[in-house]
Parts: sequence; C-alpha cells; structure tokens
Amino acid sequence: MGLFTKNKKDGVPAAAPEKPVAPESEYTRARREYNELWGTFIQQIGRWRIVALIALVIALIAVIGVVYIGSQNKLVPYVVEIDNEGTAVAIRRVEQTTQTDPRLIRSMLARFIHDWRVVYVDAAAQRSAIESVYSMLNMGSPAAQRINEFYQQNAPFTRAESEVVTVTITGVLQTTPQSYQIDWTEETRNRKGELLKRTNFRASVQIGFKPPTSEADILRNPLGLFITDLNFSELLK
Repeated sequence: MGLFTKNKKDGVPAAAPEKPVAPESEYTRARREYNELWGTFIQQIGRWRIVALIALVIALIAVIGVVYIGSQNKLVPYVVEIDNEGTAVAIRRVEQTTQTDPRLIRSMLARFIHDWRVVYVDAAAQRSAIESVYSMLNMGSPAAQRINEFYQQNAPFTRAESEVVTVTITGVLQTTPQSYQIDWTEETRNRKGELLKRTNFRASVQIGFKPPTSEADILRNPLGLFITDLNFSELLK
C-alpha cells in the first residue's frame, strides 16, 4: 500500500496521515537524563586516564634513562710523570699514554713478569703479586689459561715453604706493534738463603688495551694494558 493518495480534484498526491508518536517510557527518559548528566563526565575521565598513562610511561622512561646515565663511569684516568725530585713534569690522559709512551708499557710488562714468577716468604706480599698479575689478564684468554696452569703446577705458597725466588728483568724488547719479548733471570734459594740455581727465561707476549672503567681498575691497571697471549721458555746456557 502506498504512502500517498491521489487527490480526486487536481490529481495531486496527498500525504498520508502521520502515525502517532508513542509516549516516552520512564526507562528511556531516565537513560537520556543519565547520558546528559554523566556522559561528558565519563568521557573526560577516560581522557584523563589516557593522559595519566602517557605521563607514567614518560616518567618510567626518564627514570630508566637517569639510572643508565648514572651507571656510566665518569672517571677520566690520568698518568702523572714526575722527576727525581718528585715534581710533576707531565700530566697525560691514559688513552694518550697507552699509544705514545712505550716506557710505561715496558714498565708494566716488566712488573707483570716479576709478579708472576716471584716467590715470597711473606704471604701478604705473595697474594698482592698474584692480584697484580690477574689485573692484567682477561679471563678466558690464552694468557690467563697459561697463567692458571702455571700456578696449578707451581703453587707459590707451597714453594715458599722451602724456597724463595727472586726475579731480575734483563730486557723488554718490542718486536711488533702488539708484541714484546721479555728476558729475565731467576735465582732460587732455600730458606737459609743458599743459592740453589740461577735460570734465564724468555717470554713472548701479545698485548691489547681496554680503558679502565672504575676507580679500582685505575688503581690496579691505569693504562688498561692486558696480556692476551703468552709463551715462555728457559734459555739454554
């Protein structure tokens, strides 16, 4: 059935009568009033929740960034050179001296060999020497493995019960940019001080540099010089 009827007089369609609108129920009216009263408020709460969540994420990122920055080492190691009278004559950053002053490298290599091979009666001095040796080794490197094997076979604390060993470095020669040859003499004496033997040795070492990252590392190994590989042998007379 159509929505329009035709006027018999002029042939123009007449609009169909409007249907009566049903009265608004109590439930519908209450829902509309609730939406008008609380709808905007609920939307604002939702927006503020999103803003608060974004602020929390930003704060968390900031805290993580501050912790990361705070954990980074800010110490810059320096080496101070002094003359015979104790006056400072040069102050240089460690990163510069490791590459430009071969005297410091030779000195540290000589100390490494000495502390490695020496045997003291004093247990505290022996312990300090061993700690000095390991401060110049990267654990897991070939050099560290050879040092471990040496100490297992020649435990210095056990040897000190019957003998002591003094070490004299006789030469430190650079053979390549990262390699050095070190010669030394060992004198082994019994606890009475009597000479048991005198032996000459030669070692070939490979070195690398890793700048210290803490104050303790600076005190133990200021140059950040590490022995990466080590081979040694006794020299025949």
